[in-house]
Amino acid sequence: MKKWLRYEKKFTPKTYDFKIFDLWKEGFYAAKPFWLRFLVADLILIMVMYSIFWVPKLGQWFPFLQAFRIHPDLLYPTDFMRKFQSLSVSLFPMLFSLFFTVPVYLGVNLLALRVAYQRAAPLSLLSHYISFFWWGNLLCLLIISGGIFVPSFFLLHALAIKSTQLGNPAPFYVGALACGLAASLVLVTFSMTFNLVFGARIFVWEAMRMSARAVKQHFWRIFGMLLLVHLVQNIGERTFYLADILLYPPMMMSWALLYKKIFGEKGLVE
Repeated sequence: MKKWLRYEKKFTPKTYDFKIFDLWKEGFYAAKPFWLRFLVADLILIMVMYSIFWVPKLGQWFPFLQAFRIHPDLLYPTDFMRKFQSLSVSLFPMLFSLFFTVPVYLGVNLLALRVAYQRAAPLSLLSHYISFFWWGNLLCLLIISGGIFVPSFFLLHALAIKSTQLGNPAPFYVGALACGLAASLVLVTFSMTFNLVFGARIFVWEAMRMSARAVKQHFWRIFGMLLLVHLVQNIGERTFYLADILLYPPMMMSWALLYKKIFGEKGLVE
């Protein structure tokens, strides 16, 4: 357990070059021996991610589970307990999803990284970070992203209200465009942070600096890669994830191979 709590020293990214089409082609061939494994990992991630929607259905599908539900009136018939029950119905499933979705998501990325680095890549990696002390780094990332996206959201909300009151939607569209550009800039700049933190075990602040320096060399190509990732995810959702059978494995592998091109053998610590 101690080795997972140890941070490695920073290192210098490699000079690299790539073309998006060639990287996807390389990712396709690299993913072929592990195609089924990637699809199973994708299915598990989807199930966990959307558990807040399908878990309540279990009570309808299996009525006997209702017997295990404790109504708050049986404990203390107070107004507080009724409010607590109402809050728990909406909040607790989200917390459950967060605590399990993030580790599985990190495990999926680690699975692709280990394939790219030609290391053993079992499906057990999907639960790898559930026992890993990663919450400090995650909270740092959430605070940073929250400091950008939350104010942007409230700014857009205020602009929308103001423009509606004035009968002029232009300020809202200008604000939305500015927010989208700022979000894209941040997303691309720090796109390698998660893999650096959990693959190379670099502390979060140094990982962000390394990511910013590394992606600067090919900012627009990496932006294009992220657009493709977003496109694949949207196609998957709109086709009930059937498109993931063809698109998900090469997408994961191409991103992992790009990471390896940038950070070399030091990018994955055993």
